[in-house]
Amino acid sequence: MYFKKTKLVLAVVFIMIVTMSLGASAQNIWTAAADTCAVDEDSLLYYVDGAAYFTMNNSTPDGSTVTERCMVVNPMDGGSTPGWGHLTLGFYDPGAALNSYARAILYYVPRKAPFSPVTEIMRVTSTDVLGGYGVGSNGFGHVFDFTTNVYWVAVTVYRTTNQYLIPKAYYVSLEP
Repeated sequence: MYFKKTKLVLAVVFIMIVTMSLGASAQNIWTAAADTCAVDEDSLLYYVDGAAYFTMNNSTPDGSTVTERCMVVNPMDGGSTPGWGHLTLGFYDPGAALNSYARAILYYVPRKAPFSPVTEIMRVTSTDVLGGYGVGSNGFGHVFDFTTNVYWVAVTVYRTTNQYLIPKAYYVSLEP
């Protein structure tokens, strides 16, 4: 009986240590499931609600884009800089060349008036890699300052004419 309790205690301690170490390393990553962000007003009629991804519906006019915005928050306690250097997008792009795409663009704007300019930091597009299911990631050298700036990622899906070539965005993340 004593031996079983000791093994159980050791197992619980091991799980706690592994969990805490994974939590410490994952703390420096910001991720948003693409269907959890705020859809732009001009895209409300055309996005698919309730899906596990962000996409457009079949009635979206040819050549249209559908966009949503994901607010970026600092996951670091005490206001320290998260040290991100890569913007990553998980996507599905059935199109060839520029017939369709999924895209994520990281922006910031100053918190105080005049609230401009809106500045693009980095973008990643499904056309940067081969079509189909994929993950695209591009590096950047921006140092985040959440005291002075507000950050967001705009996620956009686009298709030209074929209603069956509908791209999807699954997630967007900022990573070291």
